Amino acid sequence: SHMLDWQLWRESAGGHHATSVAIHAVNAVLLFWVLRRLTGANGASLACAAIFAWHPLRVESVVWITERKDVLSGAFFLLTVGAYTVYAERRKDGRPAGTFYAAALAAYALGLMSKPMLVTLPGVLLLLDFWPLGRGAAPSGGWRRLLAEKLPFLALAAGDAVVTFRMQASYGALPRGVPLDARLGNAAVSVWRYAGKFLWPEDLAVFYPHPGRWAAGTVAAAFVGLIAVTALVLWRRRTQPWLLVGWFWFLGMLVPVVGLVQAGDQSMADRYTYLPSIGLALAVVWTARAARARWAQVALATGLGLGAVAAAIGTARQIGYWRDSVSLFSHAVEVTKDNYVAEYNLGMALQADHQMTAATPHLVRAIEIKPDFVDGLNNAAIALSIAGEYERALEMLQRARTLQPELADTYGNLGMLYATLDRLEEAEAAYRRLLALRPDDPVSLAYLGNVITRRGRAGEATVLFQRAVALRPVFPEAHAGYGWALAQLGRREEAIREVRLALAQKPDYDDAAKLLQAIGAEGR
Repeated sequence: SHMLDWQLWRESAGGHHATSVAIHAVNAVLLFWVLRRLTGANGASLACAAIFAWHPLRVESVVWITERKDVLSGAFFLLTVGAYTVYAERRKDGRPAGTFYAAALAAYALGLMSKPMLVTLPGVLLLLDFWPLGRGAAPSGGWRRLLAEKLPFLALAAGDAVVTFRMQASYGALPRGVPLDARLGNAAVSVWRYAGKFLWPEDLAVFYPHPGRWAAGTVAAAFVGLIAVTALVLWRRRTQPWLLVGWFWFLGMLVPVVGLVQAGDQSMADRYTYLPSIGLALAVVWTARAARARWAQVALATGLGLGAVAAAIGTARQIGYWRDSVSLFSHAVEVTKDNYVAEYNLGMALQADHQMTAATPHLVRAIEIKPDFVDGLNNAAIALSIAGEYERALEMLQRARTLQPELADTYGNLGMLYATLDRLEEAEAAYRRLLALRPDDPVSLAYLGNVITRRGRAGEATVLFQRAVALRPVFPEAHAGYGWALAQLGRREEAIREVRLALAQKPDYDDAAKLLQAIGAEGR
């Protein structure tokens, strides 16, 4: 879908965004159709679809273009449920139903290809068999037959889960060092945080930092709450079956993303609620629909209507935080505590906006929160170097080198800092280490060439510059450095040629113009 977007819209972000909005809108319509087909309740289905469509928790999934996986998997999820519903109806009536079963299976495969979070969808289908399809009793064949019916879905889910886990592990997205008890505690607490943000969507952020361990009392209360609500919905399963379905829909669909297997450093994420929150909406709306007293029905319907409107207003406000990176991460810093990811990204966004003075405190704060954050150490060091705080910058780079000795960027930054401080021997050592890690990198070759020229070994430097420009012919800085080295060797004509080539490639290159003047070629 991203490739198609690129063909249609190229670099116009609005076009890519419009595609996600369109898919989300289709999903809202699909949800209304599926719920209406399942239950025959027009008003309740419309209320659920409106809450789903307009809730502020949807913003991250729709506005963040690379979260296309949420809306796309949502479409295939709803198509799977829709096809399965028709299949179940036809089976009940004794009509041929195999085509719809195959369609449900195909849609499910496409959904898994969009986002692996759909591995729990077979469980949702079993919940729907219980209510509202009512397929658990004879003559439907009982639960054993219904379980057997889900085996092809479960096989797809199992295969997808294995591939996903191996892929995540292969590029280091499964952080080590988070003990099982801490993950269990965060999972229990996060369920209630998700439920709270569904009911009162305030202080939404693009990143929620993992606390490591929640307080024992908080974890205990979370587990007691989970047990109590689960017991309640099981007790009310005959009179209010939608409570059981909605609760287990919500709980079950969160299992892959609630942190039992930690992927990333977040404790939770708004985007993870895209499909699970339908279960909560289902439980709330159908409970309101079941109210017996007329006044209660009117009050609850009014409350749901006002809630949907309030959600839409909240969504419009939340969208505003996504207008640019500075706004997005500033808001995250404001509404969360000790958020090193938000601090770091805010610093980088301010740096990209040439607000170096404003960026530095956020980059430094990021590594105060997470002292072993190597990328943060490197970029904070760059900011401090620009501000002239060389000793602090050097200390951070040395820490980064100790933490991750094979990270090439650290040696590049060390080389630049040492060169700035005129500690050329140390600069050369840093650049040689950089070149050992990136042997065919023209930038590394040019950096080392400049330092060696400054150390009086211009002949050796010319070899490095020759390799650099051979690897990257359009590289004005390397051509200028080559010209400088040639000038040191007295090869004036060749030096002039290289510096002029640098100026041809970069006409506003002031250093090259000054070098050309110094060589004495201004009149040639």
